[in-house]
Amino acid sequence: MTLHELADPQSLSSFVSSNSRSLVCFSATWCGPCRSSKPELVDLASAYEADANVDVVCGIIYEHVLDDALLRSTYGVRAFPTYALYAGPDGREIGRVQGADLAGVRDMVSRHCGTTTAGTGRTTSAVAAGGGGEGASLGGGGDGGPEDVSTLTESMGFSLIRAQKGLLRGNGTVEGAVEWLMEHQEDDDIDDPIERVTKKSGAGGGGGGGGGPVAVSYRCVATGKIFANMADLELHANRTGHSDFEETTERKRPLSPEEKAAKILEIKSLLKAKRAEREMKEKAEDVDREKQRRFMGQEMAKTREQMEIEERKRMAQMHKREKENAIKERARIRAELEKDKRERMANKGKLSSKLGIDGYNPDAIQYDVPGGGGGEGGGEDVARSKKAAPSVARMDEYVDRVSSYRAGGDGGNCLKILRAYIGNVTKNPDEPKYRRINTENKAYKTKVKPFLGAKSLLLCVGFVPTKDGTAMELAEDADMEVLRMAEEKVNAAYEKYMK
Repeated sequence: MTLHELADPQSLSSFVSSNSRSLVCFSATWCGPCRSSKPELVDLASAYEADANVDVVCGIIYEHVLDDALLRSTYGVRAFPTYALYAGPDGREIGRVQGADLAGVRDMVSRHCGTTTAGTGRTTSAVAAGGGGEGASLGGGGDGGPEDVSTLTESMGFSLIRAQKGLLRGNGTVEGAVEWLMEHQEDDDIDDPIERVTKKSGAGGGGGGGGGPVAVSYRCVATGKIFANMADLELHANRTGHSDFEETTERKRPLSPEEKAAKILEIKSLLKAKRAEREMKEKAEDVDREKQRRFMGQEMAKTREQMEIEERKRMAQMHKREKENAIKERARIRAELEKDKRERMANKGKLSSKLGIDGYNPDAIQYDVPGGGGGEGGGEDVARSKKAAPSVARMDEYVDRVSSYRAGGDGGNCLKILRAYIGNVTKNPDEPKYRRINTENKAYKTKVKPFLGAKSLLLCVGFVPTKDGTAMELAEDADMEVLRMAEEKVNAAYEKYMK
């Protein structure tokens, strides 16, 4: 392909440095003049390639592969299309044409390459010898490169049009441009656009083309809107999506004071509307956030309440199971006790076998069986004939025996009743009702009498059975110190049992 399309900055740098002369077109995909002039550029590149006398290679690169810094500062591109001629391998720029001016491109190549200008029939010597005319291009002048333009505009503060005119009329050097500008800075037309004047042929013949006005602005083909510079054009293209633009000699008319005031008022109204719209949007977002916060709070409260309900149900079910298990265990023990009692009554207070209950020794359980023998209680006759007096030294043994009953918590219940019996007496030693224990009471029969060590403990602290066998009374000579010691031991055993 005769027109090389360069894909990135590296390709551009390699293209410039690898050729002795390279012509690069800086183009834009949205630029109408760029698109309309590209076929002619392709033909020109083909003509240069076919002409053995022309040592130049043509390439094209688009703005979307180069950022603004490279375009403006490195390559000095401020409009599209821009044609730059480079001399390799150092890549020094030796010529530039700005705008869709292929005739100017041909002229630039013929001047700097020293060969026949492709497609024109004019020789370089003829062009160089032409007198009186000044070669110019849109946006650049003379041989001044982008570095010279940048020096005059950025470092010295000249406007772009003055910098271009100075380089054009000051022999293409910064010094010549400054001298010319100092001499002509008061001219009335110093800031007028540069008019294009084509060079005339000299002795070699072949007259040049006539002069014409230079384009000073850009126009959108779709809307007819005029833009004074490339920045405004790019802004319009990005905002509207329009891509067809053309250069024009028509200037953008400045706004009148009334139009400026109206424009400012329009902008203020637009900003006010935008601000109101943003505030309404923020208010709506605040309302949505508050609704979401309340909704999440309600959901969390519902979840927490549901968890509490589930926990209460679980605890209730657990307590219910524990209660049912306790009832079943008590019923089982009572059934075993009734069976044991019937067997004792049938065998004169003796058992032929033992019950299979952990921590429970049926042989030692006390029952008031008429005429029966064995065990702590003995028979009714024994209770009436003599005063049972178990040893105080064995008090710990009696308490430990009661504590050994773990099934169904029976040992704990027995200790609780014993501490009540003994504690009431120690706190109220002269109160008759606390000095007497009804052995026919259901609590005594089911929670004290069946367990080994309980009755023995009561006997050792001073309680004795009555003659009728229906109660136990505290003896008149009972030792209160023994009672208090027994109370301490029972309390300690009960606390330990309940842990």
